Amino acid sequence: MNAPVVRRLILKDWYLNRWMIFGTIPAGLIVMGLTLTGNKTVFLVVIVLLTMIVTGVGAQLAVASILNERKEQTLAFIMSLPVLERICGS
Repeated sequence: MNAPVVRRLILKDWYLNRWMIFGTIPAGLIVMGLTLTGNKTVFLVVIVLLTMIVTGVGAQLAVASILNERKEQTLAFIMSLPVLERICGS
């Protein structure tokens, strides 16, 4: 019973944040395409930019999800779901 609940929560978060996720894919591909230049300095800058993109988007998605759930007053309901029961092996 818990696996479908977890799946629905993940799909809900992906649906709510789909534009940010799809917007960062081209940015990541462009930055990764710069690695094909063969220059070591460009490669290091690309690694830093890619790390910044992944970290920034991950943090923004987490903050946006929590703020949205607090605004809609659904955070308490979601936190009360018995999701960890099956994951922890109880």
